[in-house]
Amino acid sequence: MTRKIICSYLKAEQEALLQAPLPGALGDYLLHHVSKKAWGLWLEEQTKIINENRLAVYKPHDKKLLLTKLKDFFQIDNHIE
Repeated sequence: MTRKIICSYLKAEQEALLQAPLPGALGDYLLHHVSKKAWGLWLEEQTKIINENRLAVYKPHDKKLLLTKLKDFFQIDNHIE
């Protein structure tokens, strides 16, 4: 049986992620507040951001920009790292 959560992005009960998509407190937050469906929407948006801005995710500056965009997308407080 799949775990359900109230997704903070979709504002509805949805299937939860199976594991934290990122390490640390931010990953824990995403695991408990963002659904699989919403995470899929973010991955599509992330791909657009990477392509449009020609980001290299291994570069610290580009990685930081993506994390900022992720927090903006899900409206997550900046204090969660």
